[in-house]
Amino acid sequence: MLATVIPSSLLMQIDFLRLGRFIKNIDKPNDEYCDPQTSDALKVIFKDFSTNTNQDSAKIDFGSGLSSLFSERLSRQLQSQIEVAPERGVSYELEDSDAWFDKVVSLPDTREWIENAALSGDRVYFIVGVQTLDETRIAQKATRKEHLGNETNLSVAAVAAVMPFAELVDVPTQGEQRNLGSDEIWIKAPSQQACSIRCREVKVRRLSSQPTEPPQPSNTRRWVRKREGKSEEHAEDDGNEDLIEVDIQDVLELSGKWDTRDFTEGTIYLQS
Repeated sequence: MLATVIPSSLLMQIDFLRLGRFIKNIDKPNDEYCDPQTSDALKVIFKDFSTNTNQDSAKIDFGSGLSSLFSERLSRQLQSQIEVAPERGVSYELEDSDAWFDKVVSLPDTREWIENAALSGDRVYFIVGVQTLDETRIAQKATRKEHLGNETNLSVAAVAAVMPFAELVDVPTQGEQRNLGSDEIWIKAPSQQACSIRCREVKVRRLSSQPTEPPQPSNTRRWVRKREGKSEEHAEDDGNEDLIEVDIQDVLELSGKWDTRDFTEGTIYLQS
């Protein structure tokens, strides 16, 4: 099954993430990434998912698991009762991640990025899905009685003065307190925001060609390794490993500590 990961920036503008991106840090998909440069159009599958949290926990679906994990994480961090309630969820998935991987891994710039990442000891992941939430309302029980106005556009910094969890949301927000007698204040991440990614892991192997034969790539997932910038001494340290071979597989494990939520089709991860 594919790993679904909520990045450390709990909500992000949808333009900040791309399907088919190669990343090193699965928790920070906007750091040290490679977006393959190709004129070919992605074939994407769109799926709506329910965000209703009032479900039997034994049959939890993706949307409710996502919302509850968001809520529990914020509640624990802020020692306050937090509820995350999006109006709608949409999942964008590559139609055929293997076919797209084969297409972009044949590009010289993509190969160079993967090779450099692997030789530096980094793990490499391939984004095959992005999930979004629409009009996400994040509510907190108020400890003070501030009236924020009616649907007034506020900056995150301004909202954070009375709702500190607003600093954890990486998008413009709206905030209001419904009436002077209410004990609840909230912010809303407007429009569509990226909330999680689904990835496959890129496995990289260094291979040796036959000593008496020049290295010959066998397919798009194998290529001759570059050695620019290496002295002969360092090249010898690498032995005869002159080929790079890659493959993609489901993520079997994630390093570090993660909060998880099992749902009908797998597990959602949020770093603790």
